[in-house]
Amino acid sequence: MKIHVVNKPGELIPGEKAIRKANLLPEIAPLCPGQSLFIPGERPDSDRSIEVLAFSTKPIPEDIAKNFTYFSPYCYSFDTLGELIAPGFGCNNEGLRAEGCAPLLCLANFGAGGGFSPELAHRLLSKEDTEKKLCDELISTMKAEKYYGLQLCFNYLFPFDRDNYSDFVLRLSQLLHREGFILSLELPPPDLPALSSAFDYKALGQYADRLSLMFCRWAHAYSPPLPLAPLPYIRAALDKLCPIIASEKMLLGISGSGFDWRLPWRQGDSARQISTPLAAQLAMSQRAEIRFDPRAQAPYFDYLDAIQLRRRVYFEDARSIAAKLDLLPEYALAGIALYSWEKSLRPGNAVLERLYTAEKLL
Repeated sequence: MKIHVVNKPGELIPGEKAIRKANLLPEIAPLCPGQSLFIPGERPDSDRSIEVLAFSTKPIPEDIAKNFTYFSPYCYSFDTLGELIAPGFGCNNEGLRAEGCAPLLCLANFGAGGGFSPELAHRLLSKEDTEKKLCDELISTMKAEKYYGLQLCFNYLFPFDRDNYSDFVLRLSQLLHREGFILSLELPPPDLPALSSAFDYKALGQYADRLSLMFCRWAHAYSPPLPLAPLPYIRAALDKLCPIIASEKMLLGISGSGFDWRLPWRQGDSARQISTPLAAQLAMSQRAEIRFDPRAQAPYFDYLDAIQLRRRVYFEDARSIAAKLDLLPEYALAGIALYSWEKSLRPGNAVLERLYTAEKLL
């Protein structure tokens, strides 16, 4: 696999048109110094296969499904009575299965306002009748729509619900396994107490079949400017989890987004979320120099906005994603979870397709 880093403005690159297309870049805008370009190839450099879980807020084309092990449409929720609430789109699960892609029903504790609701989760975890209603509807829906398993994405739980959540996951796992389904859980980084204090990682690692590690949460809209997933932070989290969770159950989460902060940053400032290709296109339009933090393994650039305020953008590129993929054999992980299969992760998908093939379970 080849990744080219642009050395100077106006640099001539053989096959540039195809390279721009593979990296979702405009044909005309000049490339930036420091810009990382994936060089497309015909086949993987390795015959190693890994599991690839893809999340999306839209249906997946069936010809894309062949690149993934699992696909999880984002997402179902539920109300205070345990009634299942479907997302605003459907998926052709039979078509996905025909491509060897296992569909997972994604369930989150989304409240009426659309965000994660610890109150909604607490009601579920403390009301036996609500839990029974939800579980009955889950099994019925998964059978009718030919799902392979359940992807549970509960976040921002109350810390006092830690034991209740573990007990719920145990009961849910036993139910799903009896019915022939698998259970995959989403887990936040263990070193972020605001996110992790409600999760008993060791217990959950025993109950679930797969664990999607959402290791792209260190930066967010209200954090100081920093990479979403600095490599030392990921290593520290894996070093903490691998002794208590079987590594072959874990999928390393990779995001296709970045953030655009105003500088100097002040407490309470809100950053703008930006996709990987849009970040690269912004750098090109601003003729910015893209720098690369070798310790964090993350690209970033500064620019002046329309009112001449300085801003900083951290995002992902081919180099940063390749560095994360290098962790898979080092820690013997099962694979990765892509938190957007669409265009926002196209450079990362291209690197992935060059390094690995997706394992198939169907």
